[in-house]
Amino acid sequence: MANIPSLGDSYLNTMPNHQHVLPTFDEDGNVNMIVEIPQGTFNKYEYVLEAGVIKLDRVHFETHPMPLEYGVIPQTWDEDNDLLDVMSFITHPTFPGCLIAARVIGIMKFKDSGETDDKIVCVPADDYRFDHVKSIKDIQENIILELTHYWESYKDLQFRIHGQVEKSTKVEGWLDADEAMKVIQKCQEAYKVKFAKQ
Repeated sequence: MANIPSLGDSYLNTMPNHQHVLPTFDEDGNVNMIVEIPQGTFNKYEYVLEAGVIKLDRVHFETHPMPLEYGVIPQTWDEDNDLLDVMSFITHPTFPGCLIAARVIGIMKFKDSGETDDKIVCVPADDYRFDHVKSIKDIQENIILELTHYWESYKDLQFRIHGQVEKSTKVEGWLDADEAMKVIQKCQEAYKVKFAKQ
């Protein structure tokens, strides 16, 4: 989640804050996914919640495009002090800020330099090509291997250039939707605690 305090109070907090306005789930039980990074891009975008805009956070050092739609789930708060991350398979890329009704199929357990940064895994509820996908087990093994390789290598060059050779990323496993829902519910509770007085 990006933060731009330099915009000042005259702009910040004047736009609807989707983190607080949108519910975590829609009426059909899908998570509301706010897209930050579309599939296929080399840019890392982040949603500036206080201002309602999308900011270019950086251009990835590696020449590996984002393999899935990537974003956040509103009214959640994860252990990395940010909204809970979510990624969704898609037939055609969307755009930053797009809202996707996403059916939860699993979770990728992930560590970024030792810090927990798990990713909920989904498919779009409104893309019939994924109607048959109900579980992470429905995804081909070679695709899981490709995604694991991406997430374990996408920061290698960045760490090297910055002299942070001790840092690394690690996929610790892919678990089913039941485990994903437990994490979402935990992050919902953390959100309520963090924003109870706001």
